[in-house]
This record gives sequence, structure tokens and C-alpha cells, in this order.
Amino acid sequence: MSKALDYANDIAKGAPVAIGMAKKCTSEGVDKEFLEALRLERESQMRLFRTRDFKEGVKAFLDKRTPVFKGE
Repeated sequence: MSKALDYANDIAKGAPVAIGMAKKCTSEGVDKEFLEALRLERESQMRLFRTRDFKEGVKAFLDKRTPVFKGE
């Protein structure tokens, strides 16, 4: 249980919009045909690429620092 909580806390530190989108793709995609699930993931990725958190994540990576995600 301790390891599971540690893992959950690490996930919670990530970009909120991306985490929400991953949860949506996982819950909705499991009941879809393969190509439909891929379409859902592709559309989700295209939305995420336009978020401020995506830009922050890339900039933080290039700056070698921890990103500060705001859910935008």
C-alpha cells in the first residue's frame, strides 16, 4: 500500500490536464475498437500539445529544471 501511495503521489505531481486526459483515454478506450481508441488518443494528444503545461514541460526539460504545471 505504501508503494502504491508513493506512486499515486508521483502521478499527482504531473500535469493535471494530461493526467485527466490519460484517465479519460484509459476509461473510454478500453471499450472501443483498436482504431477508434487510437483516434481518441490522437485527438487527446493534439489538444495537449496546445496547452501551456505542454510548453512548460518542454521548457523545463530544456532548462533542466522541475516543471511547474498549472493545469492550463
